[in-house]
Amino acid sequence: MIDEWVTQMKVGNSEAAERARRVHVEKYPDDDERPSAAQARATASTSANAVAAYPASDFLADVRADGQVNGIYCGPASGLGMIKTQDGVGFHSRKDGNLPYQVHMANYEHMQTDYYGATDWARGQWRRGVNNWRGTNYYTQVGGSVSSAYEFSKAVQYAVNHDSKGVGVSTVEYVGKPHYNEHPNRLIGHWIWAYGFSQDGAYTHLADPAHSLATFPDSQPRFSIGRSTLWLNVEEHGYVN
Repeated sequence: MIDEWVTQMKVGNSEAAERARRVHVEKYPDDDERPSAAQARATASTSANAVAAYPASDFLADVRADGQVNGIYCGPASGLGMIKTQDGVGFHSRKDGNLPYQVHMANYEHMQTDYYGATDWARGQWRRGVNNWRGTNYYTQVGGSVSSAYEFSKAVQYAVNHDSKGVGVSTVEYVGKPHYNEHPNRLIGHWIWAYGFSQDGAYTHLADPAHSLATFPDSQPRFSIGRSTLWLNVEEHGYVN
């Protein structure tokens, strides 16, 4: 559905793009009823003029690239950074009313990071935490084994350009194999999130919470990377969009 929307947007077929959009929204509704830029852009995207102007690059505004407060909070840090960017810095949890602090996203009502000692991909903890915080079922988990770098890129384009939302990304880095954003050469399981794309989706722009850790001295809060290069670290797990 997302693939079809992006494809039709790029060729200027507004009717086909709108049909694909409706199918996706019906399956993965966002229950947030507050007026937002995302709603305005979703409406605009159905017009012929908006389709004709589909951008080669697009980014969320005022990106929060929050650093993680400890070594296991990459999940809570990336999830809250994304939520603060797309929903506002003061967006309280709709599950328990807590303020947007990483320790609250790490609790049992959200990502359960403290309980398990990690934000595990296999348990779907990141998706669970973000959806519980936002009070919606918008986010769904997509395994790398059933996707591809190209499909991931389209998911980012749909989320950013159509919904004004980010995409969670679960990565794995092995000793002696590809690393990204100047990460140290060791085994790393890590959560980052995508806030934009450029060159027609060939490059993904991401926020990395590891930049606050002393063991990641050369990592930047935000970075861009080719989708095929990033996919080397994503394909074992996947993404949440």
